Amino acid sequence: FPALFSTTLVCWIAAFLFVSPEQMAGFGASALAALTSLSNFYFWFEADYFDSAAVTKPLLHTWSLSVEEQFYFIWPALVVFLLVKLPRMGALALVATLSIVSLMVAEYWLASDRAAAFYLLPARLVELAIGASLVWIESDRKLPNKVLEVGAFGGLALIIGSMFAFDHDTLFPGTAALWPCLGTALFILCSNARVAGGILRLDPAVWIGKISYSLYLVHWPVIVF
Repeated sequence: FPALFSTTLVCWIAAFLFVSPEQMAGFGASALAALTSLSNFYFWFEADYFDSAAVTKPLLHTWSLSVEEQFYFIWPALVVFLLVKLPRMGALALVATLSIVSLMVAEYWLASDRAAAFYLLPARLVELAIGASLVWIESDRKLPNKVLEVGAFGGLALIIGSMFAFDHDTLFPGTAALWPCLGTALFILCSNARVAGGILRLDPAVWIGKISYSLYLVHWPVIVF
């Protein structure tokens, strides 16, 4: 939140100096939505993420932070309930069920309301749940390194392949979002691989990882301004 507040303040000053009064009014509303973790709803009502007006919205990218914050309000309570009421496999089965329902919602909205599928938590829950469910999956440290290498490189391939395979015409999120998410989960589970895991343990990669949240906060405002 301190980084978000700082970025929003700097953007507010820049918007005051560089944009029209009408755009400034829109920026003020989006800033309030971003700081209250509601910007995904705000931009859902406003415009498509990739339309021409998107390049005039410095805080458009905060929609994803709002989705995450909304998830974080729900997830801890759900985890406490699952750990108290169910065994580990039962908890994982329930998370998997919720993920399937979320994926079905995403596919339904992609056919009827693509903006809702893109911006709203019910369609994005499956992506967050894939990562969150790793808490119940113990990474087996005894697996041969060859197996870990295949898994880690396979995960990286899914992530990088998605970057090149997806374009403006790709229906997203839905099933398309599973590829980079599952790739990330696979890499996390196999991150002890000496070669593949070692690539992301190099100092430059670690440094980028440490500042990645701040990079995300500033990248879109820099492009817009």
